[in-house]
Amino acid sequence: NSLSGTNAVVLAAILGAMIGVDMGGPINKIAYTFAVGAYVEGAYAVSAPVMVAVSIPTIALAIAPFLAPNKYTFEEKLAQKSAIVMGAIGLTEGAIPFAVTDPLRVIPMSILGCSLGAALAAAFCISNTLLIPSLIGMSGVNNIPLYLLAHAIAVAVCVVLINLIKKVVPEEDR
Repeated sequence: NSLSGTNAVVLAAILGAMIGVDMGGPINKIAYTFAVGAYVEGAYAVSAPVMVAVSIPTIALAIAPFLAPNKYTFEEKLAQKSAIVMGAIGLTEGAIPFAVTDPLRVIPMSILGCSLGAALAAAFCISNTLLIPSLIGMSGVNNIPLYLLAHAIAVAVCVVLINLIKKVVPEEDR
């Protein structure tokens, strides 16, 4: 509860990076469990950044194929449909189909995006009295516009970066 300023932002960035590194795997679960523990202790400003981070890669990868369809396979475009819903409800696992096909580009983007989203939430002093992630959890947030801004900035950075670094896929795979 006494964390503030740079310390809160650094902790949030680390937890966010942990959320993004394996998209629902064991490292992600450690960060999420830490956030739940903080929430139980009433440290809502520690748990809220994690609730932002969990949706960033999935929302970004739901949007990115719309903007650069020639860089995504047919299968990724199918996964994009479920990623829209999964991102809105806070499931990082929606990014896994994209990471499987292009791990060297998607995983670093996921780590960066989650870290950025969580750090922004901490910098904006976001807290959430609900232990519900992503967009569906915003009813418990102390500042909804800044909560949405943290999401929007992190998602935008991810979309731009992933579309810059992804290679064009052959016509027959689209």
